[in-house]
Amino acid sequence: MFSSLIGLFTYFLAFISGVEAPLGTSIVMALGLGGLFGLAVILFPVFVRVDGIRCYSFLGIYQTILWSDIAQVRRQSVTGLLYMVVKNISGWKEIWIPLYLSDMPKFIQAVRAAAGEDNLLVQELNRVFPVQEAG
Repeated sequence: MFSSLIGLFTYFLAFISGVEAPLGTSIVMALGLGGLFGLAVILFPVFVRVDGIRCYSFLGIYQTILWSDIAQVRRQSVTGLLYMVVKNISGWKEIWIPLYLSDMPKFIQAVRAAAGEDNLLVQELNRVFPVQEAG
């Protein structure tokens, strides 16, 4: 969806600036970006563990941050895609958790169960994805 909007926006910008850009080019760009992000979800899984969370950094390097070592959590957007950026106490480790995982509810439930409600990551996830009351 998002990649389609990028393609249409690119086409629109080319159109209003007077540059000839075939619609096909925009469609190919949109499909390419969509494929790239889909591939990233497959190639870079996020692991919720009993002791912490294992995910990749901005550069794609996998790191594990223990639940007790989480010191800062912030939301970050990259080309319209949201991430939770988690830093450890020393500030040397930083992981980027995509907020467009294929099964986000299951991920959030696993993080809540493993980390506990007092954890900074759980608190920020609760802000973005509020807990739905049953009934």
